[in-house]
Amino acid sequence: MQKWKSLFIGILTGVAIMFIAFIGYFYQKNKYNLDQISVKDTIEIIGNKIPKNKQIVSQDAIYITAKYIEKFGDDATGDNFPLVFLQPKLTGNFYKHKIKLKDSLLVTVSDTDIYDITNKKHYTPITDLIPINIDSLAQKTIYLKNKYLLENGEVSTAKLALEVTKNKIVKVNYLSGDQHTGVCIPIYINKKPTMVFFVFNNMNGYLMKTNEGWEGKIGEIDFTTKGFEEHTIQSIVDLEAFEKLKKQENKPFYYKEYDFTIKKGKIYSNRLPAPLLDNPMDTLYPIGEYNKQLIIGEKKHKKYLFNGLLQDITPKGFKAIHYVNETFTALVNNQVFDINSSGELSQIKPKKETKAYNTHHYVYEIKESNHNSFHITCKGYNATNLLESYKTTPVNNIGEASLVTFTNHTKKIKILADHLEQKQNYIVTKKDGLFGLYKFNNIIKDYDFEENIAEITVNINLTPLLPNQYEQIIANEMTSLVLFEKDGLKGYYPLHKNGKYQTLSPFLNNAFAKFTLPDGRKGWLQYNGKEYFY
Repeated sequence: MQKWKSLFIGILTGVAIMFIAFIGYFYQKNKYNLDQISVKDTIEIIGNKIPKNKQIVSQDAIYITAKYIEKFGDDATGDNFPLVFLQPKLTGNFYKHKIKLKDSLLVTVSDTDIYDITNKKHYTPITDLIPINIDSLAQKTIYLKNKYLLENGEVSTAKLALEVTKNKIVKVNYLSGDQHTGVCIPIYINKKPTMVFFVFNNMNGYLMKTNEGWEGKIGEIDFTTKGFEEHTIQSIVDLEAFEKLKKQENKPFYYKEYDFTIKKGKIYSNRLPAPLLDNPMDTLYPIGEYNKQLIIGEKKHKKYLFNGLLQDITPKGFKAIHYVNETFTALVNNQVFDINSSGELSQIKPKKETKAYNTHHYVYEIKESNHNSFHITCKGYNATNLLESYKTTPVNNIGEASLVTFTNHTKKIKILADHLEQKQNYIVTKKDGLFGLYKFNNIIKDYDFEENIAEITVNINLTPLLPNQYEQIIANEMTSLVLFEKDGLKGYYPLHKNGKYQTLSPFLNNAFAKFTLPDGRKGWLQYNGKEYFY
């Protein structure tokens, strides 16, 4: 019996030894198998404390702790790990540093410590990562270039300048001139800020510092500063690219419609649920064109101004802003200035006749047929090359033809093709020393430029706007409001039909005009008709 008992114990011991050996072999075999480590295992959404056996804490940033590395490696600083960025799903309040990360960052162990161009994964030794000062990223621009060959064997020429602003918005200037705006979230490794995670509108990115310099990824392209920092550049091509990017440092950074989303007085990243402005407004709205805008905020009857980096650029004494013809004009401290995307003010310079008439433009002329009849011609040019030619049917019986002019009081007026949407088709008549205003229909038609240029006759229709009761009616451009005077008082048509102001200046930048009311009150009239008194 004792013999069988000893045999049975021996068999059990052997099986146990074999089982332990098998487990050890299986562990070693799969120690670095990425397929064995799921995102669910590596991403944790937990509370404010760092628990003993949890690897990532989503609180004010992203934390990767030593405990997770110890689970798969000998210690927290001796092994390598790859970073694989997937589509992010973030929640929390960005400005209160309550960011949560889910299914976005995969951290695991690998026995490979170099970039593997075959599977496009980036393995970086922990010992090579250098803690960074997040705030310092707002003080110095980082210049990066693509590090590797493309799959087709061609050398990539992607180069960019990256900077994180003080409000943790990241801006990227590409060599091509393209600009991108995103949100910056710090990543802490072993409780030290070591990486920065970027959330752009349509892609992810990250930046980290190693012994060899800065490395990162924007979208699908890996970048490095190696050989692309001042005093280290060797190739002429890189030097020229570096100098070009340097010149873009102060390039205006306006708001673009696709960068962020404005909803109910708050600004959101399209991929983050929490608002990005720490101080929500009563209302927020952009001003400008789709790719060149500033943001106006209003709160408790006070106005604020933000640029494309969501920086508060509100000048002291700011009252209003107007945009036309690619120019922002601000009313500040009861004076009118040009303003840029940094909130810098400059004196308005007199506008000279643009040389752009060397490009696509139109010339209108009034041609007299007889004493009481005239017609209007319109010719489209590219520089001096005639592209289009139109002639209206005759206009009769609205007064003496020799006294009919455009609003500039001449028989000829020009307009750029780019400004056609702002065009007013006005003509001025004169009877008994008083002026009246008419509008004619659009006479520019779709034109087949490939055919021989032939003059097209267009029917003309006139609409009376102001009767011949005005002492003055004038506008130097087809895009301007029409200044008039009636019974000693002035106004701008179509904002007014009857005189309102004792004095009324020309509009500066087609934005603001100074006025004085008959009761002595003074102020500025905005192009949209709003008044600002001082």
